[in-house]
Amino acid sequence: MQLETPRLLLREYRMDDYDAVHRYATNDEALKYVFWGPNTTQETWEFLRLTQAEQLANPRASFSFAIEEKSGSCLIGGCSLMMENSAQAEVGWVLHPDYWNRGYMTEAAAALLRLGFEGQHLHRIYATCDANNPGSFRVMEKNGMRREAHFHQNRPTRPCFAEKWHDGYLYAILDEEWQALQR
Repeated sequence: MQLETPRLLLREYRMDDYDAVHRYATNDEALKYVFWGPNTTQETWEFLRLTQAEQLANPRASFSFAIEEKSGSCLIGGCSLMMENSAQAEVGWVLHPDYWNRGYMTEAAAALLRLGFEGQHLHRIYATCDANNPGSFRVMEKNGMRREAHFHQNRPTRPCFAEKWHDGYLYAILDEEWQALQR
C-alpha cells in the first residue's frame, strides 16, 4: 500500500530502510517531544520487523508509512494510522529536522486522514502532542483538527528538559467535519 501527495510518497517500510529510519530515530531534535527513542540498533530493527508483520495482518489494525520526498526518493520520516477500533484511530508522525517547516507533515497527515475516512470509513481520528511542540499541533490545525483537551503535566519529558513533566494536547476530527473540508 502507498499514498501519494503532491510532493511525497508514503509507502510501507522495507527492511532496507534501516539506515534512514535509524537517522531520524536517533536524532535528538526529531525526538525532542516524543515518548520513544533514541533507538538502539536493535530497536530500529525491531520496529522494521513489526512493520513487516503489520503489513501481513488481516484485518489490518495499523498502517505505518515511510515518508519519501518524491523529488529525491529520500526517506525523511515516518507516519502512522493506528486503529483503536472500527470507528476510531490515532495518527502520529516523526520527521527528520532537516525537512521541518516545508509543509511535508501537513501533506502526510492529510493523506492519513484520507486513508482513515475514505479507506477505513472511520468516524473519528485523533492525535496527541506535547503542548510545547507548535510544529505538531499546527499540522493538526491545518488539517481541520480541533483541540479537544489540554492535559496538565501528563507527558514525561526527555533528559534535555529541566522540568520532568510537560502538558499535552489532544486534537481530533470527525468524518463529517473532514468531509465538509473536502467540498
